[in-house]
Amino acid sequence: ALNPPPDLDHWIDQFRDKLKPPVGKQLLYEEEGMIAQIIGAEYGVDFRDDPVSEFFYRRKGDMILKVVGEGEIRDVRINQGAVFILPPHTRHSPQCPIPGSIGLVAGSPRMAAMLY
Repeated sequence: ALNPPPDLDHWIDQFRDKLKPPVGKQLLYEEEGMIAQIIGAEYGVDFRDDPVSEFFYRRKGDMILKVVGEGEIRDVRINQGAVFILPPHTRHSPQCPIPGSIGLVAGSPRMAAMLY
């Protein structure tokens, strides 16, 4: 059976207390082959490598996605309202230091292991 689409504003208000640093993440949606997390302010410094692409959408506030490529770390700025698709096997570390910032990340269910 299909689940009804969530009212995103209501959902964010309901879980806002879980979207705070140091790692503010909350599972929004999980179905076969797809997972979506809402990301709040995050100060994590770890880098991860996921075998699938990840889709980033910044709903409120900007973020920096630190990525490793060709032996160096560079910053990918994702501004409010922007979307970005991170290619598979790109080592990355999301940095969302603005209190109250909100974003969505969607990808493979393998991402569930990143909820810590």
